[in-house]
Amino acid sequence: MNLLDLKRYFLLSHLTYKSKYADSMIGIFWIPLSSLFLIAVLTLIFSSNDSIKLTEYAAYIGVGYITWGFIADTLNAHCDVFRNKRNDLNSPGTSIGDVFLQALVDRVYVYLLNLFTLSFVFIAGLVYEWHRLGLFVISLILLFLTSFLVSYLTSTITLYFPDFKRLISNLTRILFFSSPIFWGFGASLSGARAHFYSYNPITYFLELMRYSLGGEINMDVMLAFNTVVLINLALVVLCFSLYKLQPSYLKNIQ
Repeated sequence: MNLLDLKRYFLLSHLTYKSKYADSMIGIFWIPLSSLFLIAVLTLIFSSNDSIKLTEYAAYIGVGYITWGFIADTLNAHCDVFRNKRNDLNSPGTSIGDVFLQALVDRVYVYLLNLFTLSFVFIAGLVYEWHRLGLFVISLILLFLTSFLVSYLTSTITLYFPDFKRLISNLTRILFFSSPIFWGFGASLSGARAHFYSYNPITYFLELMRYSLGGEINMDVMLAFNTVVLINLALVVLCFSLYKLQPSYLKNIQ
C-alpha cells in the first residue's frame, strides 16, 4: 500500500457518496447538514443553564457527536467486513488489509467532511495553540488506527459468532447515552455519570479530540492521551494474536 493507493481509496469513497446523493442539489453536503441539524437540536434542548454559552456548548456537542458518529460507524456498519465484502476479498490481487483499509477510508471520508464543514459553523477559531494542532494530527491518527483495529477485531468475532453483530448494535445504543456526547460540559460529575465518564473508553477519544480542537475538558489531557495510546497497544496485540490464530484461507484471500 502506498500514497497512490490511499488516494485511489479516497477517490472511490468520494464517487460512492457522490453517486448516493446524485439526485440532490447540494450533493454530499447532506451528510454534514444532517449532523448540523441534530447538533443544533441537542444544543437547544440540553443548554438549560443560562450561564452556558451556546457557541461553546455547540462546539462541545459538535466535536463529540461527529467523533461518536465515526466510532458508531466502526462498530455497526463495519463489524462484519469479512462477510459484507466477500466479493472484494475474492477479487484477484486484493488482500484483507486492502479491504479493511477501504472500509476505513469510507469512514474517514465522512468524518473529515463533517469536521471540515462544522469547523466553519461551530469550532472556527478554537484552534489557537500550535501544540494543540500537533496533538490534533496525532489524535486523528490514533482514532483512525483504533477504528481499523476494532473493525478487524469485531469482524473476526462476527465471522465465527454472527449474533455478535446484533449484540454490538444494542451496545452502541447504550454507549450513545453513556458517553459524554451532550452531557458533561463544564459540570462537576458525580454518581453514575462520573463512573460512566471514567470507565467508558470512548470518553477518552472524545475528550482528546475536543482538547486538540481548543475545547476545555474535565480530565487531564495526558491521561486522555496515555489511555488512548494504551488502548491502541492492547488492540494491536489482540488483533495480531487473532491474525496468527486464523486459518490460512482467511489470511491469504486473494
